[in-house]
Amino acid sequence: MANEITIDGERFTTTTAPDSALVQIYHQTKKRLVASFNPNTASLFSPRAYGSWSSIHPDTSLSLLEKIEPHLVEQCKQRIINQYK
Repeated sequence: MANEITIDGERFTTTTAPDSALVQIYHQTKKRLVASFNPNTASLFSPRAYGSWSSIHPDTSLSLLEKIEPHLVEQCKQRIINQYK
């Protein structure tokens, strides 16, 4: 499953593998992996959903990850909701 998000005018593609919670974020213009996000599935429907980051590209800023995270959390929630519809 792939989705596209725009942050500060830059386009990113997020992908998830079937039966995996891990989300990989790719920068479309630079054609590279930005980072991988592993959501804490137990926290997704709580007021403070969170996850852990891995495979962070050295040029990636913390502020970018902070801006992307809410989009990823929402994407993970929707994936769970759609799975049980």
